[in-house]
Amino acid sequence: MTAPKVSVIIPVYNAQDYLRECLDSVVNQTVRDMEIICVNDGSTDGSGTILEEYATRDSRFIVVSQENAGLSATRNRGLELARGEFVSFLDSDDFFERDMLEKTLWILENPEIDVVLFFFQKFGKDYRTPKKKCLPCVKPIYEEMWEKLNVIASMFGVVWNQVYRREFLEKYQIRFLEGCLYEDTHFSAKCAYYSRKLAVLPEVLCHYRIGSGFSTGTKRCVSLRRLPETYRRLLDDFQKCVFPEELIEYFRGRYYNSLRRVYRKAFSSEERPKFREELLAELTEFDWKQIGGENRFLPVKTRCFFFWLKGKPTRAVGELLKSLWRKSWTLEMMVQREKFRKREM
Repeated sequence: MTAPKVSVIIPVYNAQDYLRECLDSVVNQTVRDMEIICVNDGSTDGSGTILEEYATRDSRFIVVSQENAGLSATRNRGLELARGEFVSFLDSDDFFERDMLEKTLWILENPEIDVVLFFFQKFGKDYRTPKKKCLPCVKPIYEEMWEKLNVIASMFGVVWNQVYRREFLEKYQIRFLEGCLYEDTHFSAKCAYYSRKLAVLPEVLCHYRIGSGFSTGTKRCVSLRRLPETYRRLLDDFQKCVFPEELIEYFRGRYYNSLRRVYRKAFSSEERPKFREELLAELTEFDWKQIGGENRFLPVKTRCFFFWLKGKPTRAVGELLKSLWRKSWTLEMMVQREKFRKREM
């Protein structure tokens, strides 16, 4: 059997209210040579029936069902089944523009480009689309690591606004971390590191629904509390892969910053003392060296937070004063540093 040009992977969980709009946006793509892999992750509503209906009408559908295993495991199942030259992901409550695949696959005809990113638009009930933000770097193709990471981060580091060369994903065994949330962060970071070239198509080709999924304050807090776990596992994986120390340092800074964010936004005033006690007990001498100045990517507000948390307000004020002359490194600064290095060579 001839392999299709592209595999579109759609994880499905209790999405009956939006699923038809999602599936129609893929079925009606101007590119016809595709397989549509729908993994029903233990839905308890009518999603399974809708998937069977579409599969009966269209032979391009591959529908599999499994017990609820979470988004990462569901996407990985889709990757195991994929046979296309290229791979795209779409969540079951979102939808693509009809010509998304046509426009992105045309760019991927360049054999050196492994990933194409495109813009997306948020929408939903009682949601107002914010003003458009400009990318910090604007050019069609990126090949330097910090530039690629910067572009992916500026476009929120999600996977459903990207199309991938499947051979590239298989070569480096890029998969989603299972059992944790914010799984896109890890997947996108590995793509930024391993890809030869990354292209950006400055057009809105995906529509992201606000108001489904983690829509309540309680659910958002539960999700946010698991953010540090994602960064811990991401760091473990990066160290096993022998990533450059600077890149590991950057994500270690993101890990410390996630702890501050969790403390401020995910715990009530009654819960914070217990979290503070647990957090201080977990921090090692190495962590305090990183917080105290060895990690260049740590924002000064995060350094201040940890010393304040430790009961050292004087040190916290000192860190704040240092910020007047010492700036924390950012992705943008790393991009500029690499450009300067190349000019000097």
